[in-house]
Amino acid sequence: MNQYTYAAPSKAAPRVLRIDGIITTNTLHQVEQELSGWVNSDPIPGGLIVLMNSPGGDGQAALKIGRILRRQKAQIFVTGQCESACVFILASGVVRAANSGTVGVHAGRLTLTNRNGVILKEIDSSQSLSNSFRLTSFNSEAHQYLSEMGIKNGLIDVMLSHQTKQTYKLTDYEMQQFGVIGFDNEYLRQRGNLFESLPSPQRVNRIELYNRTQSIPKLCSSQSSNNNAFIDCYQSVLFGQKPL
Repeated sequence: MNQYTYAAPSKAAPRVLRIDGIITTNTLHQVEQELSGWVNSDPIPGGLIVLMNSPGGDGQAALKIGRILRRQKAQIFVTGQCESACVFILASGVVRAANSGTVGVHAGRLTLTNRNGVILKEIDSSQSLSNSFRLTSFNSEAHQYLSEMGIKNGLIDVMLSHQTKQTYKLTDYEMQQFGVIGFDNEYLRQRGNLFESLPSPQRVNRIELYNRTQSIPKLCSSQSSNNNAFIDCYQSVLFGQKPL
């Protein structure tokens, strides 16, 4: 179980991080630079809010980004699509939310890409023992990573069963069953304690906190082009107010 040192709400503004487009090593470097030396005081509605809209990309980079975001207690919302390697980043959130039909998975593939992450060539792993070993090693690492993030084993099975370029869109039931959307259990416990301790007008019970947070992509994605508007919408929804 993950343990977090919890800070009371502060006046520090939430930080919004956007991951748009193809995930590359450049994406990893940008995330590292953005969060270097930053401390998440976790104000309401969240300290680090990550907005995702990506078709996937470099799986190894996605795993590294995910571990950085988990350490920073990122709350991750899919505001467009999240497919392929993007799902590894989504899995890292202590809060994970996405609309129906927006999360797609398939089996890992070996590809040759340019510096912008555009695929130049598919590599057939069955034609080379070393390439076959590389793919097997990545699948093993991905399995370990998802377990580390608290994602159920069934997700990797669904991934590996779709050996195609096209992604398989997870159903709402699958996203919930595998834990692709939801909360990290320990974070929910601590966040729930915080919201239940607020003064009466703002007090929110744990079930309301969970359900309202999961509704954020549906209710606030239209505000996602503006950081402050998204934060305001998120906070309004959490406290049961109609978003502007």
